[in-house]
Amino acid sequence: MIPLSRDEIEHFTPDSLANVAPKPTIRMRPASPRDERTIASACRIEGLTHHNAEAIRAEQLRALRAMWSPEIFETESARLRGAWDSLDQGVAIPDDEAQALSELSLELHRHWRPLRQMHDDNEVFERDFPRLALCIFIAGWSNIDVPYKRVSGQVPLETIDLLLREVEAIEARAIADKIDGASPGVAVPQVNIKALQHVALTQGERGNSSSPSPSPSTPSGSMTDGPTAVQAKPIHGSSPTSNTVKTRRTRSTKPTST
Repeated sequence: MIPLSRDEIEHFTPDSLANVAPKPTIRMRPASPRDERTIASACRIEGLTHHNAEAIRAEQLRALRAMWSPEIFETESARLRGAWDSLDQGVAIPDDEAQALSELSLELHRHWRPLRQMHDDNEVFERDFPRLALCIFIAGWSNIDVPYKRVSGQVPLETIDLLLREVEAIEARAIADKIDGASPGVAVPQVNIKALQHVALTQGERGNSSSPSPSPSTPSGSMTDGPTAVQAKPIHGSSPTSNTVKTRRTRSTKPTST
């Protein structure tokens, strides 16, 4: 590994801990194009899978075809595709239509196991992906009571988990001590976002977005493959509303099979 100069290392403190003394600081090394391969390899090793909006939409159509009559499939699949096109173009969908689409999305999720599996895969991905990124980009920390170590050039996942728990504990103590700016549930999401920003930089170096990465703009690391709109909760793992579908309340859409 090439030694890094002091100027190349970013010193980061979550906003919630900015007035804690001594100030907890996490050091992050700069991203490089080769990190994209490292991240993809780490995801494979940990068994992480992310399903994008296109894959989930295709599975919803398969579920719709399998569970409803051909007539309903033709009508509702056309509505779905129309809604997806609108969302991709940033065009708002009327509230009643969005609600109807959300209800159908929930119905498909309840009755179609592959959709439930995709949702579960994405939830695990969103939870664990930032931790993997931290393993790769963290170059040390100060004033956090966890020993720093690297194994094969990366911080072990177990050490990252200890680090994040200690960051939470520091934040809780800061709140109890009424330190200015300390707020619950801020520090760890901001650390995760910082890691995801470094992942985005690896993709920027290559000028593409081929490797999976949660949006760095959302604390939870949730994945967003399209414009934000109404979201069906059971399918929030990828594109927020690009996955929602539904039928008008005036017609029955009970599944013909399960």
